[in-house]
Amino acid sequence: MSPTISIGIPTYEMKGSGPLYLSHLLETIRGQKFTNFEVCISDHSKDDKILDLCGEYANYFTVKYFKNEENRGNCSSNINSAVEMCEGRITKLIFMDDMFIDPYAFTKINHAYETTPVSYTHLRAHETLRYLVC
Repeated sequence: MSPTISIGIPTYEMKGSGPLYLSHLLETIRGQKFTNFEVCISDHSKDDKILDLCGEYANYFTVKYFKNEENRGNCSSNINSAVEMCEGRITKLIFMDDMFIDPYAFTKINHAYETTPVSYTHLRAHETLRYLVC
């Protein structure tokens, strides 16, 4: 069964602070009351510190990780890769230095999606990405 919500997170080293910022964000995700979600991380880092962190949080929820080595430093490329991994009906893009302050944030996102009449079409390129499900 596909997740209801996909959380896309583009990441990078951020001069050594990337894993720290990401761990704060992942803690706020771990505290969510709504549990039908996945986390999709596209990583522009040269090292594996963010991959290691993803492995730790995979004990709590589904984490998809993609080492994005192309166009390193191009934030659009990294964002696009994170979004491409998302399989949920709802995609929420968030940056690694942000966080969810409300443990009911996912519940509220889902409720707004379910109750707001919106009509639109979203077309996205179908590129094949190889990613690791931690």
